[in-house]
Amino acid sequence: MGCDYYVQTKVVIKYVNIAGRISCIQTNLHLEKRYLYQFSDYDSDDDQETSYKKYEADIEGIIKQNTYDKILFENDEWIKESYRKKYEEKLKNEFKVIHKFIKIYKKFTAWERD
Repeated sequence: MGCDYYVQTKVVIKYVNIAGRISCIQTNLHLEKRYLYQFSDYDSDDDQETSYKKYEADIEGIIKQNTYDKILFENDEWIKESYRKKYEEKLKNEFKVIHKFIKIYKKFTAWERD
């Protein structure tokens, strides 16, 4: 079944490894199909070209809105205590090469379907 656009999320971890080198891991990749059920300024009397232009404008806005980075850890501190509780222990246990976190963020990327 088709969709209007996709949103991909992943956790990006920049860290110092046990050898003292800066490294990066990307994990928890998730891909969602999303739908635009009705575009803004909908008018049933619009011709096909006008409807398509409105649809394209809405998709472009939605893609911009859903493409961003959500910072979880930066400058040697967790942005929220809830982020620390959710990620710190899990990441250190899962990735034994991590010596020290530099930056952790969730990367959201959206794009229109082909």
